[in-house]
Amino acid sequence: LKIGDEILIRKAENNVRFLFPKNKEKYFSLLRKKFNWG
Repeated sequence: LKIGDEILIRKAENNVRFLFPKNKEKYFSLLRKKFNWG
């Protein structure tokens, strides 16, 4: 991961907590696929 990606991911995580508290896990699984995590 590049540092810029890390910043974007943190922003995305904050948005997810605010907007999608119930769908958080689904959203993070999509993020992981996008960034090839795990």
